[in-house]
Amino acid sequence: MRSSHTGIIHARIMGALFLLVFVFYGAGRHFFDVANPAIKYIGATLIVINSILVFCIGILFRKILRKHNAWVGSIYFAGRLVEALALANIVINLFQTPNWNDDTAYFVGMLVLGISSVPMCWVLYKYRLSPRWLSIWGLVGYSIFSVGFSMEFFGKQWSMYLLGVAGLWEVVFGCWLIIYNGRYKKSHPVASSQNGLLIRGHSPRWINDFTDLKAAIDSGLHGLDYSIEHVGSTAVPGLAAKPIIDMDIIYSDIKVFEKIKLALEKMGYYHAGNQGIEDRDVFKRSGQGTAVLDTVKHHLYVCAADSKALERHILSRNFLRKNDWAKQKYQQMKYDLAKRAGEDRKIYAELKEQSVNDFIDSMIEEERRTAN
Repeated sequence: MRSSHTGIIHARIMGALFLLVFVFYGAGRHFFDVANPAIKYIGATLIVINSILVFCIGILFRKILRKHNAWVGSIYFAGRLVEALALANIVINLFQTPNWNDDTAYFVGMLVLGISSVPMCWVLYKYRLSPRWLSIWGLVGYSIFSVGFSMEFFGKQWSMYLLGVAGLWEVVFGCWLIIYNGRYKKSHPVASSQNGLLIRGHSPRWINDFTDLKAAIDSGLHGLDYSIEHVGSTAVPGLAAKPIIDMDIIYSDIKVFEKIKLALEKMGYYHAGNQGIEDRDVFKRSGQGTAVLDTVKHHLYVCAADSKALERHILSRNFLRKNDWAKQKYQQMKYDLAKRAGEDRKIYAELKEQSVNDFIDSMIEEERRTAN
């Protein structure tokens, strides 16, 4: 099970890595340029350690970026890999005839770092993974940084004048990761978000909506062995939520699933697959104009009785129903995420996947423990 403590540790490790690469490369290059062979080899060792740290930054950051944009995650990782190899080139040159001189390798590494870091900062900005001013600073800084090092290949010694903005950004970003644990969260009162477009205060109507939807679906599944549960935030009295009803149709026999599927298709649903979650199939409306089913917004899932997805739905719902402190904390988290997402549903879902699952996991574990 993931924990928020683990997330804090990862953020602090990444922040420390951003700061340590300055120390190791700066000291390593200084010692490497000394004539004394023993000191030179100490410098070479520090440069190799720097390359390992750079590679680790690429690995750790790729895990974060790929949750939002897989291509950007891969580009940034590749950029850090090239940077690590290019910076280590001066050590390789100790043992063989150089293919590249030290300066050329350094320019290549820095240019690739700058180019690959621009889309990384764009993801930080788009998904509000860091304060807006910090991500904009990175976008501008790395763009200038890239121009400076690209001009070195045309004989223009611009890099030393244009690297400062991005260099300082890496120091500030590293400190931000360490101090704030990589969690960008603007505090604001609950009431300020209750009139937002995405998250609404709890409405007693949602229970009635579920009852109406269930009655309509029951009529189409008559004679089959199944049950229907109201899950998600709209199933928890007093909890704010997106005004969309979440419903699970539960079956015990896989043969019944096929019959449920056919019946739902006759009611105007289509099977949208499991969307990556085993034993939980998604059904969406095809828009046939059925009074209740097409006027009340809802998400419909068909789950095996022993599926992990169903267990998560039921246990988290039951825990929130019984624990007001958890309900209030979860509600505030949803309001905060909606604000960070700019009331954009897709961005909200991605941020929720990243930020809230630790809390949901802890609720599920506690409910499972007390139930047993």
